Amino acid sequence: MWCEVPAQRLDRDFGALLLLDDLESRLRRSVAAQADASVHFRRHLEQFCRLVQSACLMREAVHDGAPQGKSAVVSLFVRIHLAPGYRPDGDPAWNARIDDALAGDADAALSR
Repeated sequence: MWCEVPAQRLDRDFGALLLLDDLESRLRRSVAAQADASVHFRRHLEQFCRLVQSACLMREAVHDGAPQGKSAVVSLFVRIHLAPGYRPDGDPAWNARIDDALAGDADAALSR
């Protein structure tokens, strides 16, 4: 499957499969309680899309020839959009994470 390796890596690094299981159980509850389903639909869809985006980004990051900072971008994306309770202002490594994510872009810009 096209996302097998990325999903395994996302799961190892961020518990993505737990997030997916949590989303599935919330979707089942929403379907069972149809009167309230529309209230939660947007949040469920957004989280599912973020999981798919993360898998796609991870797939790009493990591809040969991927820019140096791509893995750091994936890590940052997942932390910001999927990690429960993650707060950048409480992360002592935030500046280093940003520097790592932008490193590939800086190198590319300098080589032009």
